[in-house]
Amino acid sequence: MTLNVLIVDDEPLIRKGLTTMIDWSLYGFSVMGEFSNGEDALAYLSENPNQVDVILTDIRMPGMDGLELIKRVKEIATKEIYFVILSGYYEFEYAKKAIQYQVKDYLLKPIQADDLIEILKKINVDYMQQVKEEIEVNTRKKALLDRSFSRLLLNNYSSEDIGLIEAHYQTIATIVSVIMTITVIENMDTEEKSIFYKGLKQSVHPHIQELIQTYYPASYVSPSFQKKGDTYSINLLIINHNEKVQATLVDISNQLLALMPHGFHQMQLAVGSVEKQLNNVAQSYQSALLVKEYNRYFSSSYFINNFESLPEFSMETSLLSPSLNARYLKSIKNHDEETLALVVKEIYRLFQTRQLHPELINRHLLFFTHKLTTVFSEINDKNEAEFMFLNYIDEKMTSDVMREENFLTVSLEIARYISRIKQSSSSDILLNIKEEIEEHYMEKLTLKEFGEKYHINNVYLGQLFRKHFGMQFIDFLNHYRIKKACEQLIETEERIYRIAENVGFQSPDYFIKKFLQLMGTTPGKYRMENS
Repeated sequence: MTLNVLIVDDEPLIRKGLTTMIDWSLYGFSVMGEFSNGEDALAYLSENPNQVDVILTDIRMPGMDGLELIKRVKEIATKEIYFVILSGYYEFEYAKKAIQYQVKDYLLKPIQADDLIEILKKINVDYMQQVKEEIEVNTRKKALLDRSFSRLLLNNYSSEDIGLIEAHYQTIATIVSVIMTITVIENMDTEEKSIFYKGLKQSVHPHIQELIQTYYPASYVSPSFQKKGDTYSINLLIINHNEKVQATLVDISNQLLALMPHGFHQMQLAVGSVEKQLNNVAQSYQSALLVKEYNRYFSSSYFINNFESLPEFSMETSLLSPSLNARYLKSIKNHDEETLALVVKEIYRLFQTRQLHPELINRHLLFFTHKLTTVFSEINDKNEAEFMFLNYIDEKMTSDVMREENFLTVSLEIARYISRIKQSSSSDILLNIKEEIEEHYMEKLTLKEFGEKYHINNVYLGQLFRKHFGMQFIDFLNHYRIKKACEQLIETEERIYRIAENVGFQSPDYFIKKFLQLMGTTPGKYRMENS
């Protein structure tokens, strides 16, 4: 951090001497300008109120003297400025006034470089302490604000929460809740999801705050993303919005999409009702949740949906006929993919044309999940793998996105799984995968490819693999590759980077890192110790 300095003195030689006496940058300072009188310095500060941190000023100058300059600066300054008095002699009366104005220090002319450096070091220490204290204060304020808004959203607030928010924002004419949802639509393993979430926290979240507050300075962004399955959501409160809020949110979203970490994903915004009272924020939030739930089941040509645009929902409970339910289950059991696709399309057509409330749609889908357990009960060879698959299906059916295409995908997975387990066990497939790893370890192998080959969702296959072998697929593969590398290190004189390539590592650095992690030594030392 560089602190900006103004030098004010009516003697040109003094000003020139101060600017060239030391290398200011070595001590974290930069001379922004030099002035011969207080009026010019004050005019500069008026035009650049936030750019000056330190003022070195002579006391006696024609027109406005140093003490008057300090007094006037303190009246207009929007932040703390450090003052250092320059004088040819020490005067008690001036010193007393300087203390009143909280002048940092006093430099006697002729000024010595060591004295100037000593004062700059003091200012730097004080400044860093001030920054630390401001961060601590702001952190405490932010924590209290987060807590108050969280209570407000959940309709569990107190008058103290209202008072804190009103004191912070001063004027609140309107407030509207917005829920931003980001869904990963590319299959990722656990490590990739962890990297994606880290990218959201470190890159995307700060930009959300920055962009929202650029357009709406009084707005609020919740402190973190909420994660549910492959979906991440964050709450925004747009305070004092205008008629262009939807276009603004679209613009902000497009900018955020460009910042997204690697991985295919889609973004949706659910905009709640506009409220004029703080104590109605929970109402806006609940309406945004309803929009989010609607988005969960029905795609839109827009990635932003408003509460005002929702249909009048029906609470009709007996929507789907028993014959439609039976057709769905029968097409699952018989692995009839063509009929299954038609039935799913009909189910969602009825959901939409009858304008069923999202809560009732959820109940219907949970009904299907329950009925699917009866299909599994008809399979004689029930084992832990089947129960794991049922848990996986239950997790998918209750995920944050369950539109027609998602429901069809899950239904097809179930049909294919049932068809496959009627023919072979999951343990046979895992042993086949193990054999393929041992034969083709030097090639690029992924769970996704094995899942496609054996008609199993790769996420579920990864769960089975970890359960059976006690480690993740990628760890099992790396262990086997390192084992084969050890053999080549002992039996051949091949260079280490060649061995890395031979066993399937694209990067020698990554190979060495994994080797050290698993073997506790480097490939070179391993070769020397075992030759």
